[in-house]
Amino acid sequence: MYRAGVDIGGTGIKMGILDDLTMEKLWFKEIPTPQSGYEDICRAVRDAIADSGYGEKIRAFGAAVAGEVDAEAGVVVRSYNLGFRDVPLRAVFADLFDAVPVSLCNDADAAIVAEARCGALAGTQAAVLLTIGTGVGGGVVLNGSLFKGGQGHGSEPGHMLLRYGGKQCTCGARGCIEAYCAATRLAEDAKRAQLGNDAKDVFNAAARGERAAQEILASYIDDLAAAVASIANLLGPEIVVIGGGISAAGELLFGPLQAAVSQKTFAKRKYSIVPAVNGNNAGWIGAALL
Repeated sequence: MYRAGVDIGGTGIKMGILDDLTMEKLWFKEIPTPQSGYEDICRAVRDAIADSGYGEKIRAFGAAVAGEVDAEAGVVVRSYNLGFRDVPLRAVFADLFDAVPVSLCNDADAAIVAEARCGALAGTQAAVLLTIGTGVGGGVVLNGSLFKGGQGHGSEPGHMLLRYGGKQCTCGARGCIEAYCAATRLAEDAKRAQLGNDAKDVFNAAARGERAAQEILASYIDDLAAAVASIANLLGPEIVVIGGGISAAGELLFGPLQAAVSQKTFAKRKYSIVPAVNGNNAGWIGAALL
């Protein structure tokens, strides 16, 4: 059986097709997120998959979305980075993928499923995954199972407060982790320092030894470490996994982050902080598996 999955983010959409038996990735495509509404987003996904050559062989379809998702009802309750509110996304996809079972989930929950099935979370009993891109999402594994939140809508660590009364977040509050730790923050810093236009430019410049980039990165890692340490103090995870585009940053990020988190946590032990094995593909892979 072939499964299709899509991960819809604020700036980009990643989608792919899996062979259910072998877990082989048969096809992958990434496109910019249409800014003209959710129906155009759904049609763009349908058209891309139809052009893949596998469209007629798909027997299951999963969609992952950044934001608060009611998976049972198939509704995106709120997604600030996409401008969604009470959007019946599962029903729209079900109409476009006639007779194919469709599931809907939060992007971080999807990433956890991918990492638990074929990644860094295999066999863990207590773990946290943070997806860092346009925003900051996250999910939790407790007692070996995905924690779906007390009301079934998952968890939103990106909207925990990092600084009271701080920077404006896309959710309307001030001082959220997302406002300080999303890759968007690095992109803004890169533009101000005339280093480039996105987070990659900061990492590349820091690797070349450019002082301005190194200072930006050090400040960013300090904020991200504070966020991770707060979560670690609450949950005491065996492992913290970082997914999303920033997970490809390598030792330039993970070495200093590991050291800073160890300094900021109450229990002075070395927390295992690692990139998602499935990297920036974890969201669509998990959506397909769900």
